[in-house]
Amino acid sequence: MLLLAAVALIARAASKGSNLLLNIGPDASGQIPAKAAIDDNKDSLWHSHPEPMAKNDPLPPPQSFTVDCGAVREMRGFTYTPRPVSCSVGVVDKCEFWVSLDGKDWTKVAEGSFPDVLESRKTREVKFVKPVKARYFRFVATHALPIDDRLAVAEVDVF
Repeated sequence: MLLLAAVALIARAASKGSNLLLNIGPDASGQIPAKAAIDDNKDSLWHSHPEPMAKNDPLPPPQSFTVDCGAVREMRGFTYTPRPVSCSVGVVDKCEFWVSLDGKDWTKVAEGSFPDVLESRKTREVKFVKPVKARYFRFVATHALPIDDRLAVAEVDVF
């Protein structure tokens, strides 16, 4: 099932020219795949470790997903949209952003900290110190509010 989802995502991304899903972090369940974090739909979510898995097998942060943009591109920063206000479980308030040209050697280019994320679920923009060229990016959620063993992200994108 995950392979079919990846094939569908590759077809969609190829038509848009970007954002091919390379791999996801620990959510091997396929219940809520990481493609939901890059689908341009703020109502869909990536859950790193959805229920009931979280209750039986806690998996605290950090948790991540990696995206292949399909080609090397210049990136000046990233945007992060937290899950909607209707739920407060696993709202990411701290993260790291990593980039790579080849998917093997990684460089951390930014950290995000959003202390008011529970009060304001607006899209956050984090600019890099300087533009970077990369084909791959990795969003690493390092902390969530309230403290929980699962994380949720509505959208992540690069600009």
